Amino acid sequence: MNEAMLRGLILTLVLTMAIEIGVAFVIGIRGSRNLLLILLVNIATNLSINLLLIILRVEGIIDTGLPLTYGVLEPLVVLVEGLIYKVYLEDRRNPFLLSLILNLSSIIIGGLIWKSVF
Repeated sequence: MNEAMLRGLILTLVLTMAIEIGVAFVIGIRGSRNLLLILLVNIATNLSINLLLIILRVEGIIDTGLPLTYGVLEPLVVLVEGLIYKVYLEDRRNPFLLSLILNLSSIIIGGLIWKSVF
């Protein structure tokens, strides 16, 4: 992994965490335990997905374009995060809908920010 990839990985992670924690708070998720859980889950899933994409790209194993990212990996992330929220989140709203809302928010808002900055 080169320096540009590492910077991109860190920037993507920080942006995703900020957006998803912000959106969670706006939609009424409260409590430090709940927000910490969302933060930790996002660190794990965001790093996992982005490291996998980097490895696939660097090794030339598979094209890591939008269909793979948004057609396979993001739905998997929504499912995994939803399952974790179902078990551990103190807030009793639909955990899969929450995961979907948070992930769509970070994709849309993050994409708009990324386009406007880069």
